[in-house]
Amino acid sequence: MQEIRQEHFKFNVLLLSIFIVFFTVGCVEKDNDSQGDTSSMTNRLEQQLNQQDGEAIDTAAQLGVQAIPVLMTLVNHKDPGMRRLVLESFAAAGGTQANDALAHGLADDSVNVRNSAVKLIHGLNTPINSPKFKMLLSGSSDAWVRGNVALFIGKANDKSIMNDIEKQYAVETDSQARQAMELALARLGHDEFTKKILQPFQTPQGNNDFKGARVLYDAIQELEYLGNPKHGRYLATLLSNKTQVKNIGTEPFPVWHRLCDRAVEAIPGVTGKSLPFDLGGRTYTDQEIQQAMQML
Repeated sequence: MQEIRQEHFKFNVLLLSIFIVFFTVGCVEKDNDSQGDTSSMTNRLEQQLNQQDGEAIDTAAQLGVQAIPVLMTLVNHKDPGMRRLVLESFAAAGGTQANDALAHGLADDSVNVRNSAVKLIHGLNTPINSPKFKMLLSGSSDAWVRGNVALFIGKANDKSIMNDIEKQYAVETDSQARQAMELALARLGHDEFTKKILQPFQTPQGNNDFKGARVLYDAIQELEYLGNPKHGRYLATLLSNKTQVKNIGTEPFPVWHRLCDRAVEAIPGVTGKSLPFDLGGRTYTDQEIQQAMQML
């Protein structure tokens, strides 16, 4: 019996050894395959960028931070079109170096590159409060950049940057940039500017009147930026207003967006709550509007 047990033990040890060998070899092969795939994708990214192929953005997204070394070599390319594509690829790849690249793009000589960088920073999941963006707040010669940088860093909800924005606001001469800075300061808790932004919602305009409804329709965007759940009550007062305000369709098939439709779509941004139905560029049924009301 003892001999049989010893033979079983030896057999099990042999099986375990075989398994370990195959597992190790498999892992090595898988690792090699992974490295090969990365190398292949990196080469593909280089080729796509050299051809200014928009598919480079998707490839950069798949590579993630591994795309950064390739992108860094082209960040100062002489062609503005290439620099725009590189910025879009940086944003897709993500990482802290992507944020630095976007800050660099905001200071680009080309207005088209700067405009692309503005759109891309608002697409970042996490607002960045960094010295590079603060420098642009006062150092950029482009008012569009100054205003959007204020909006971007304002979303960081860091009240320590209020002083930086207030200093620039005090000397800012561009009306649109000043308006953006007021909005950023309101989000950070500036009472005077918060009252100014909420004022349209506290007056009895827009009640079946196109002009008043249009004012409220446009003001909802600022309410979304503030992102304060307490402001949901202002949206609640608009859910019964079916004034047609904006044609969001295409001719010859107009789709009239009503004030109540715009209010419905703002609920997630204002309250942080998700609605139980799909949103986006359409009119909503009475049942959906009632469901939206229950979220407020």
